[in-house]
Amino acid sequence: MQNSLLNRINYVHVGKHGTFYPNNNPLYNSTPEEVDSLFKFLKENNKSKLLLYFHGGLVPADEGLKTAERIVRYSSSGSDSHAFCFVWETGWMKTITDNLTTISNSDFFRKILIKVLKVTGPKLGIEPDDLFDGAKGFAQFSEEEIEAELRKEAPFESYQINAGAKSATILDAESAMDESGILILESELQAELELEIESDPELQELISTEKSQAEEDILDPKYKHNLEENAKGLITTMEVIIGATKVAIRVIKRYIKKRNHDFYPTVAEETMRELYVSELGNWLWGNMKKKATDMWKHSDFEGDYTQWPVGLYFIKKLAEYQEETGKKLTIDLVGHSAGSIVICELIKMISAKGYDIKFRNVIFMAPACRTDLFKDTILKNPSIFSSFRCFTMSDEYEKKDRLFYFVYPRSLLYLISGILEDESDALILGLQRHTTGNHPYNDDNAIQISDFLKKEGHTVYAVTDKSALDGFRSGARKHGAFDDDEETTLDSIIHIIKQ
Repeated sequence: MQNSLLNRINYVHVGKHGTFYPNNNPLYNSTPEEVDSLFKFLKENNKSKLLLYFHGGLVPADEGLKTAERIVRYSSSGSDSHAFCFVWETGWMKTITDNLTTISNSDFFRKILIKVLKVTGPKLGIEPDDLFDGAKGFAQFSEEEIEAELRKEAPFESYQINAGAKSATILDAESAMDESGILILESELQAELELEIESDPELQELISTEKSQAEEDILDPKYKHNLEENAKGLITTMEVIIGATKVAIRVIKRYIKKRNHDFYPTVAEETMRELYVSELGNWLWGNMKKKATDMWKHSDFEGDYTQWPVGLYFIKKLAEYQEETGKKLTIDLVGHSAGSIVICELIKMISAKGYDIKFRNVIFMAPACRTDLFKDTILKNPSIFSSFRCFTMSDEYEKKDRLFYFVYPRSLLYLISGILEDESDALILGLQRHTTGNHPYNDDNAIQISDFLKKEGHTVYAVTDKSALDGFRSGARKHGAFDDDEETTLDSIIHIIKQ
């Protein structure tokens, strides 16, 4: 049931394609008239400040409403700003979690993972610290020992790279940094993986055995081309060898380019991208980003209102309100996770259409937007906002935020960067590693973003210490914790907007 603190002047529901399209639950439906009622309320109550909040994009509608209630409660008790939340849920986090569960239960996936770990570890000079009651090189580990490590919450979490133990081919490829060394390496890897896979009767059985329906549904299409009615084996041995080789070479390339996410997460990312979720993950995440764009798309606002874009309708009414009253509202934008993408798209639309609308604060929490989108929208339009602050976790805590034990022991932002985006290690604003300005993230665009974030007051890395000033505190240790009651980040945001 809807919380008494939350009513229709505090939120708008964004339906499919960013429109007023109705949800099956009437509680989640919104109409243009309800947006109109917000501006009537602001006028009648002489409100001068407005807080616009955008939650993360993967949550279901009920979680979006709970977050909206929390924001309204914080805002009404700690400031004189009127909070208005865009509930633009997609609910796709459950789909992603279900897919990861299927993968984690797959013996086939685990076996391929072991083979790639076993082959790439020695070539990269990976030496896990204090594993198996003694230090030894990766080449000495048995599959049983690797299997035991994979049962841990964070496999191969502690390791070092022994440069002297790297293969000669890796060293040559690192020094040459060209494709000739990679081609030699690829030939070596395929030969090793062919021997590993063809000599493993258990894996041969897994290859030839029909997969579960859940696993079959998320297999990459290229592994389904030979599927026939009543076929028992979906994948051939050679397809697996070629696929595993692609995974291994991509892992090694990322290490050479220093674009890895540490050893095990990188192998897991590339294995999943090859076998399963690359296309499905890209589709889910891509559709979520499309909704963030669609809510601001052009419309003449004629005909069926359920097809009208919610965001643009809101901005149209905001512009009309300010023109009618002759008053400029003080507006703060706050976005968590993919909510930052919505704000970037909003800024881009404001700039493109030339609306005379300005924002006081742009505040991000664990932003999931790409750095190139941030540069092309926020950095490109400094006249549209007055102040910026980003709350996000330091890389130390980002790595400790284990989204899905064993199969992916990193945070949601790492998952987005490593799996859901089109390319591996896509640059995400909320990942500290991508915005330091250090190699390999140090081209002109990266330096521009880094310089902006390093300006005084622009970035707060959780977890802050007790000496942090008001407005600069955050205790978030998980991606989803920034807008939780028990964290200090919302207190910091309220301190900012009550000024």
